Amino acid sequence: MTGAKGRHLKVHKLCCTKNPVTLPVNHDIVSSDDAKPRLSDEVCIASYANFLICNNGIIVPQYDDINNSLTIEHLEKFFLSIR
Repeated sequence: MTGAKGRHLKVHKLCCTKNPVTLPVNHDIVSSDDAKPRLSDEVCIASYANFLICNNGIIVPQYDDINNSLTIEHLEKFFLSIR
């Protein structure tokens, strides 16, 4: 696959959380009246791909999971390699 300028794309994979991420028992989520209710212990969509690049840094979501450190390590290697 190529980009708009005809250059080949390189895909970098990120891991997922090892364990499912669930809402805590006493969660506090503000939602609109027509939103589907979120229940305690319901599995959430937890993605490390929701990182944010800003001011020469990266803000990475953390899920109290063993793969947090692995994801940070992968992102550090990737962003240091493109400097």
